[in-house]
Amino acid sequence: MFKKAILGGDGAVTAVRMKLVQMLESLKVEVVDCGHCADFPDAAKDVSLRVTGEGAASFGVLICGSGTGVSIAANKVPGIRAAFCHDHLTAKLARAHNNANVLCMGARTMGPDTMVDMLETFVNTPFEGGRHEARVNKMMAIDRTAPGGAAPADAEGGDVYVSCDHAAWQETGDVVSFLRDELGIKNVVDMAVHCGDRVDYPDKASVVCKEVVKSGGRGVLLCGSGIGVMMAANKHNGIRAALCHEAFTARAARVYTNANVLCMGARTTGPELHKDILRAFFAASYDADNNNQKVKKMMALEQV
Repeated sequence: MFKKAILGGDGAVTAVRMKLVQMLESLKVEVVDCGHCADFPDAAKDVSLRVTGEGAASFGVLICGSGTGVSIAANKVPGIRAAFCHDHLTAKLARAHNNANVLCMGARTMGPDTMVDMLETFVNTPFEGGRHEARVNKMMAIDRTAPGGAAPADAEGGDVYVSCDHAAWQETGDVVSFLRDELGIKNVVDMAVHCGDRVDYPDKASVVCKEVVKSGGRGVLLCGSGIGVMMAANKHNGIRAALCHEAFTARAARVYTNANVLCMGARTTGPELHKDILRAFFAASYDADNNNQKVKKMMALEQV
């Protein structure tokens, strides 16, 4: 069990701070409250560096409006496995399967009681190890070895690369068809597995991310919860991978963070939600005028 929690975020954290601190203290977890920063990348950097400096007994809690920005930014820091969670199940899987050491939540997309429940679940769930350990090690090996290259100013147009691990192969075919037939995207490159043979999510994430960086296109990645591919993808320079659970977070990912890879969970969101998420993500445009400074700060974390 974790002994210390390091809490921070942008202005959105102020509304839920006391509830989260009270719950952690009830579990006898020491809380280091970093306050809040005006820009989410600054909060993500502060909390993440403290977590890596403290060691395995500590973990981070990051809050922003949607949860997307802090999850992308934190995963840019070596040694961090930041999970954007939206319910009890994703908080449990983040720890059990991905050994997450930072929990990211959105204050505008979930209620305070849900956030408290997720945090308690996260703290009390141990990492299962076993087959998951090899995948986590493979994911962490991406740190600082991923190819560089600046992503385009706005990630719109170009090819769309789609892939998944074995936990999502049945759903991914429907995603490819929806992109082509319903959204009218002609250049969809299907890189997914088409059987249930086990493949590791860091490998599938890497294949897509390399193509996105090289071509300036966009990517769609699925795994069981979506958490693993999101973590792994953001270890690649030039990638802004957003895990989305519904249409609001999908739109926010594009508008506020200029996300160029969309991640979804095959076992945590259903096929109709996948359609809503895809529709919102590919319809939205990046608001560069109001968000460029924050996105530049976020991408500068690749040099930390």
